[in-house]
Amino acid sequence: MSSSAIIDRTQQPPRVMALLHTSLKSLQTAVGARSVRAAEQASVEVAQSAIDLEARYLPPQQVEVARFHLHTQQLRVAAAAGIDATENDRNRCERSAWRSVARAVRLAMA
Repeated sequence: MSSSAIIDRTQQPPRVMALLHTSLKSLQTAVGARSVRAAEQASVEVAQSAIDLEARYLPPQQVEVARFHLHTQQLRVAAAAGIDATENDRNRCERSAWRSVARAVRLAMA
């Protein structure tokens, strides 16, 4: 039985499950096509869905650290694909990452 089939048998938020299935299908398609770039992007999307599922069960600071890590991976994937983010995109991503770090620190100190 596949991992997604096991997860399907549990009570999970429908929107998160829809995104998970879409990203898993994208990953499967990318791997089948041997498209490294598409597989990297799909992997980031699968990871986002995994974080969304785990967020219900993990301490908030662990979720924020995972999201921060995912932001860095998204930047790495974009850079490897040769995508030149605009200054606004970079600033938005940096602000989002730093907000995640700040929340994690606040939660850890509480």
